[in-house]
Order: sequence, then C-alpha cells, then structure tokens
Amino acid sequence: MNKYKEAVMKNITFETNRGNVSIQDLFNMPMTGSFSLNAIGVALKKKIADASESLVNKSTDKLSELKLKLVQDVIDTRLAAIETSKLSADKRKRRHDLTQALEVKRMKALSEMSEEDILKELDNS
Repeated sequence: MNKYKEAVMKNITFETNRGNVSIQDLFNMPMTGSFSLNAIGVALKKKIADASESLVNKSTDKLSELKLKLVQDVIDTRLAAIETSKLSADKRKRRHDLTQALEVKRMKALSEMSEEDILKELDNS
C-alpha cells in the first residue's frame, strides 16, 4: 500500500516540541532547527533504535518506521525542489548573461560601421 495512503487511513500525526503536526504540515516546516523535519526524523530514529535494543520486546515499531519513511520522503522531495529551483535560477542567470553579451557584440558591430554605411541604413529604414 502507498505509504501516504496508509498514513491518511491511520490518521498519522507527528510529535513535535509544539504539538502534533499532520502530513500536510511537514511540507511547510523548516528543514532544520528545534521545530523541523530533521528534529522529527532524529526523534523517530531514536525511538526505533530504542525499541530494537529491548531484550524483552523484540517487535519493531512499524508505525514509527512508517513515520520515518514519510519524513524522509518529504525531506527528499523538498531537497529536490530546492535543487530544481537553484538550477532554474542558474539557467536564468546564464541566459541573461548571454543576452547581455550578444547586445554588447551588436553595439560593437554598429560602432565599427562607417558613417556612410550608417547613413545608408538610416535612409533604407
């Protein structure tokens, strides 16, 4: 089953230092800090590790594992969006720089024209 579908069906929320947050809230949280995706993920990893160290209770915490997978997926999705945005900005800057360079070359070509050629072009336009 899709992990998001499972989470919605189980009405999963995530514990934070400011109370519980929903799956939707994860996409709007900061990536780092005391109230962040990283803080939630670290707490979940610790909870899973503590449960696995138990000598009496050998069962794994499936709900915490699902929550951790969801948090990691949100982090990966957000990081990919940031990278895509950065690449788009780099492309826009490169395009702007090329356009400016082209304009400089065109102005240089015009400035190198003789006065006679400039007057001919003005008469023809």
